[in-house]
This record gives sequence, C-alpha cells and structure tokens, in this order.
Amino acid sequence: MTSPRRPACVCYRVRDRHCCSRTMSFVALRPHLALRYDGGPAVPNDDDLGSAPTGVGPTPQPSDGSVSSRDSRPLGQDGGTPSLIADRYEVLGLLGMGGMGRVYRAHDRSLDEIVALKILRRELLDLPGVLERFRQEVKLARRVTSTHVVRTFDLGQHGDDHFLTMEYLEGCSLAHLLDGAPLAISEVLRIARAACAGVAAAHLAGVLHRDLKPDNVLVAATGRIAITDFGIAHLNTNPTATADRFAGTPAYMAPEQVEGSAVIGPAADVYAFGAMLFEMVAGRRPFVGSDPFAVALARLREAPPDPRTLRAVPDVLAELVIRCLARDPAARYADAGAVGRALANIEEQPAATSMGRPRSRDIPTKTSRTVALLPLRAVPDLAEIAEGLSEEIVDTLSMTRALRVRPLAAVRRANRPDLEPREIGKTLGVDVIVDGSLRRVGDTVRISARVTGVADGFQLWANRFDTGPEGLLAAGDVVARAIARALTVEIDVPMRGPTDPRATELYLEAKAKLRLGWNFGQVFPAIDQLEQAIRLAPDEPSIIATLALAFARAAHYGAMELIPRARKLAELAIELAPGAGEPWLALGLAELYSGAIAAGARALVHAVARAPGLVLAQAALGGLLTEAGALDDGITHLEGALALDPAGPQGYDLVRGRVYAGHAKTSDQIAKLVHDTCGMGFYSEFTIGRLRLWRGETRPILEAPPPDLPGDLMEYAVFIIRAYSTGRLDDADRETMRKVVNVTSPRLRAARSQFIAELLMFAGDPPAALEYVELGVGAGLQDYLWIERCPLLEPLRGTARFDELAAIVRERATTVLAAVEAARQAS
Repeated sequence: MTSPRRPACVCYRVRDRHCCSRTMSFVALRPHLALRYDGGPAVPNDDDLGSAPTGVGPTPQPSDGSVSSRDSRPLGQDGGTPSLIADRYEVLGLLGMGGMGRVYRAHDRSLDEIVALKILRRELLDLPGVLERFRQEVKLARRVTSTHVVRTFDLGQHGDDHFLTMEYLEGCSLAHLLDGAPLAISEVLRIARAACAGVAAAHLAGVLHRDLKPDNVLVAATGRIAITDFGIAHLNTNPTATADRFAGTPAYMAPEQVEGSAVIGPAADVYAFGAMLFEMVAGRRPFVGSDPFAVALARLREAPPDPRTLRAVPDVLAELVIRCLARDPAARYADAGAVGRALANIEEQPAATSMGRPRSRDIPTKTSRTVALLPLRAVPDLAEIAEGLSEEIVDTLSMTRALRVRPLAAVRRANRPDLEPREIGKTLGVDVIVDGSLRRVGDTVRISARVTGVADGFQLWANRFDTGPEGLLAAGDVVARAIARALTVEIDVPMRGPTDPRATELYLEAKAKLRLGWNFGQVFPAIDQLEQAIRLAPDEPSIIATLALAFARAAHYGAMELIPRARKLAELAIELAPGAGEPWLALGLAELYSGAIAAGARALVHAVARAPGLVLAQAALGGLLTEAGALDDGITHLEGALALDPAGPQGYDLVRGRVYAGHAKTSDQIAKLVHDTCGMGFYSEFTIGRLRLWRGETRPILEAPPPDLPGDLMEYAVFIIRAYSTGRLDDADRETMRKVVNVTSPRLRAARSQFIAELLMFAGDPPAALEYVELGVGAGLQDYLWIERCPLLEPLRGTARFDELAAIVRERATTVLAAVEAARQAS
C-alpha cells in the first residue's frame, strides 16, 4: 500500500527563478528500483538505448562510447554524436533553440565552470563572407565590458561546426518573464534601467546590437539583468533571408532596418529598446499581426501607439516609450546613454502599482522547449504495458510549463516505421525527440531511452533503468525527470512506493486502451482492467484517477449512472495526490458531463494549474471560457492546447472563437482559417459547412466521416453532412433530429440542440428552432457567446421567450466565470 503522494514541486533550472529544495537521495527513497551499474553502449542499438543503468542524481551522461573530441564528424550526424566538444566542453543539457542555432548548458572542463555554448546553424555559415564577419563581430562584442552584458568567452570549431561560449546565467529570459502580460511599473523600471545600461556600454564601445528583443535580455535568479547575443544576431537581417529567418525580428526592427537602409546607427537599438519597453508596460507588442512582414511594414505607415491606451502608465514613461518608437531616427534619443539618463529621471513607482491583467501561469510558455516521446518499443506481450508507461512519462513531463510535450495521440499520427526518430521530430515540429524501449531481462524490466536534438542529431542524454515489476511506475517517473534534466528543467516528482506488479500491468494496459480511443469500444474493456487493478492497489492515485476519467467518459456517451462513481473516485485521488493534474481533470469532466458546468470549470482550473501540459484540460477550460464570453481568456487556453497538440480537436473550438472575434469574415477567409488551424479532413469540412451556414450559404461536404464512429454518431454525422450540403430539411430529417437529441448526456444534448436550431433557422422555421434552443437551455446550455453572436439566431433576438432563455444562459455564464476566478485565486 502506498503512502499519500505529496504535491508536485516543479523547478526550472533555466526558465524560472526558483529552485526545488526537496532534492533527496534517489536510492534511499526508492529501494524497490533495483538500479545497478553494469556497463553498456552509449551509442544505442534497437533495444539498449543508452549507457549504463544509474540512479538519478546529476544528469546521467553517455560515457563509454561517446565520440571523442578529436573526432571531426559533424554534430548533425546520427549515432555516436559527441558529448564533448573541442576536447573541453561537456554538454549537460539543451537551453534553447533559435534562428541562429542551438544553445546548450555545458561544463568547461579546463576551468571547471558552467558555460552557455551556442552551436551555429550551418546554413548561415554557408553564406559568403559570413563566417569572417561573425569572427570580427565577436571580437567587437568582447570589447563591451558591463555587468549588464553577458560575456563572450571562446570562439571555436568542432569538425564542420562552429560554436561560441558565453557566460551562463541561471534564470530566464525577459520573453519568458513577460509571456504576453505586462509587468508592474516598478519592475519595468528596474529591468529597463539595467538593460539600457548594457546597451549604453556597447554604444560607448562602438558596438551595435541590431537585434534587441526580450529573448536577448536575461533575468538572472540573483536579480541581475544582462544583454546577450551581441555581434551575431545581425546575421538574421541578411538581405537574402527567408521569411523563416525574418520571423521573430520584425516586431523589434527599426523602420530604417525594415527599409534596408545602408546607414544603421545607435538609434536602431533605441527603437528596439522602445519596443521592448512598450511590451513590458502594455503586455503586447506595439505592432501586432500574424504576418511578420506586415508587422514590420506597419511601422512605416502608422504612428507608434500610446501605451496609455492599454493601461495606466505614468505620463513621463509613456512619452519616453513613444519617443523611442519615433519613425524618424533623428526624433529618437541619440543612443542608449540618453535613454538611460531619461529613465533615471523617472520617479520610483510603488511595488503595488497595477500590473494590468494577471499573467497566466497555467499555460506552457511561448518560449517553452517542445518535446515528443515516441511510444516505447516492446515485444507484443509487452506492447500495451509499454504504451501505458509512455503515457505515464508524458503525463509527468506535462507537469511543468517549461516544456510543451506532444500528446502520444499526436505522436502516433506522425510515427511511421520507415522514418528515423529525427524525421518524425521534424514532422511534429519539436526541438527534441525521445525514443526508447521496454523489455524483460530475467526477472527485471529494462527501460532504455535517449533524448536527441531534432535539428542537429545531438544526443543529449541516454540511459537505461532496470527495475522489478513493482517499481515500474516509479521508474517511469525517474525517466521523465531525467528527460527533463536533459532539457535543463527540474521536475520533482512525488514519491511512489512499490505497486502490486499485477495492478501495474492492468493499469498500464488499460491506460493504453483509453488513449487509443474513448468510445465505448475502448472504455469498457479498460474499465474492467482498472477495477481489477484498484482491488490490488486501492491507494494508488494514478489508477484511481484514470478509472474516474474512464467512468466520466463512459457517462458522456450514455452511462450517466457512472457519474457519482467518477466524482467519488476523483475526489479520493485528489485527497491522495493533491498536486497531480489528472484527478482534477477527472473531477472536472465528471462535473461537466453531468451538467454542473461551474463546478467542472473550477476543477479544470486546478487541473491546468497542476499540469499545464494536460491538453484535454486546457481545451475543455478554453472551450468553457469562450462559451461564457471570456473570449480572450478562452482563446489563450485553446491556443495553449493547440500548441501542445497542433492536430487536436481543440482547433475547431479555437476557430469558432476567432470567428466570433472577427478574425475571418468572408467564406474564403473562414476556409483558410479552418485549414490553417485544423488541417484538412472531415471535421474541417464539417466546421467550414457550419460557419458558412452562419453566413447564409451551403457548401457540399465531400469528405466521408471516420468509419469507426459508433452507430448513433455515424447517423448524426450523415444527417449533418446532408443538411449542411443542401440547407433543406424534410420530414425524415426532422424525425432524425428528434432522435439524435434524445441522448442521456446533458452536455451532448445541449450541443446537438445548438446545431439543429441553426439548421432550422437556415431552413426558415424559427418556431421549431426556438424549441430546440429551449431544449438546449433545459439541458444546461451555457454557451452565451453563441446566444449573443450566432448570426442565424438574429431573428429570434428581441422575442420574449428567446430573451428569457438568453438571460438564463447569461446567468450561467456569469456563474462559470466567477467560479473560474475563485479557483484561480485559490490555486
């Protein structure tokens, strides 16, 4: 029997500014994991992906078979890529990826110091004269001496790859600190004065930065502010640069840089500094848009915005920002020194100065590193256990905002046996790919895994772990923590004791079934296994939470009698593991599917606060907020879910939110928005058909629904296809409508009532449409945005009965938003 699991403590070695204080001896806490050192290859084969087994203390490093520093093979070569560069720098983990290259945390063996090591992209070095210019610029950068400038140490070469080493600061970037929200004015002034001092030191030394942006301002855990990337960022402004290289720079480029002026002076850095200052104050960039070229060109046509239109800002600070952003270089401050003197004259602001809207801490950041775990390979009799353990590892990695972890469902869609892991990683658009295997070795189970950089093939970490069957779940946590460390992120996973071996197998097999699909075909066999598992391990919160999720999902598809059991189990799992996200997700879905929308929203807030990478929780909360009228907030969560799983169904809710927000108005714009957000396929055509119906248009849907839809859903899909394609309803259709809304799930009944009400309005039958609106409201409909903005409902607005129904939905939406706010305050 396991002891209650403590809340997870997550610390980010690089990205956030606190450190976990609960580091404890791995072996002492987990004696049921028989980890031992017996040697092994660092260059993985199909089964042994890693070096020798080890406990988790310092990040394990591939050892025996690493390529020596004298090996001139390029870092991008698969297999045996070196962990030691130039016979001096030992790579410890990935810090970040950018347009210029990859940045690693490394140990300088000669000086016994930690440094930041940047390996440059070869495509840039292939441009004529770039390498020599790069060397000259690094020399210039070393002339800048200031505590507010990151020092450049060494410029070197390993094979065909060129690198530089820089001072390593533990902390985060200003981009991470901002993350789409403003800072307190007192914090703005503190950071701005220090950053400006660094730029001023460069200007005094005759050095221009040319690419100032929040990513290049580091905020150390000690409070120190330092500018980085002097002398190399300007390569991104090469006139032959592609749109991809251009991305990221336009938001901070001075107008003269956009125009390609031959004369670029300190005023260009002043402009970029002003753009950063605007973002710190206002929580958004001065010029925004989805097209980087359009964003860059906007500053040539439009006056700089006044930050006072977005929040309360001291006049003197707002006027300083506007002057920095002047279109004419001569109208700006002459250099950073002048800006610094102006900043020094601004009176200190009290720390309690309003920060505007609170920053969200429950969504993975835009600067988070992206990772995908390929399902662990295994022989057939271990296949489901390997799938379930892969899900466990992904769930653990999802506990931190510092990583964006692709769900296994998304990985499976891209996972082809003819592709190498790196190729799959490129398809998924991730920074690193994790692959591994699970197999039996005598009486033990061996987990092997490795972490590889997608861009360069660099092996960041590889290892294997042997454990008895009773320690398999705890071993999965260890692997997850080691993967995170390879990405310089610390996750302090709550301790797990030994779990009954048979319960572990049943649980992992059931989890694999559930994640492959949530219809009745997968849910009930999984429920049977989970109920067996829980009898063997009645206090294991992961098993309890997963059974609660399975009960909730079964209820959504008709077995409503399971809701009380789902709720009770979720509450027990929360009691046992209050810091885990999945128990709260289970409770949220149980409440949501039962019609208790506000209670469901409250639980979902707790779920994403504890596990920001839970896609289902992010998507469900985003959908509820959008429906309740909190459009910006809802879209933020839906975008967060889509960033985690770009091919997930949350894209359709996001499209609807963006249409409500006016992002697409014509039929062509709607189709492009759907295809850009969700790709092609039946559900995309379904969504386009619905949104065009809102515009009074029909559109043939030529895509067939998925063949594995359950019978009632298939009947509903066929009916909708015909109705969206023709816009006509006959008596048989009306009979089908009555049948498809006759479901036990209140939320499903409310949603289908909305679709049918729209069809009836399009067909010219407002009285019948009103009946279905009333049916939806009776089932618990809280989609106030639909009531308020769906164009097809316009003829009903202003009628007595519709307005009564709208008032009920408005009150529900208000209750949901109040519940969300209260939960955020509590969490």
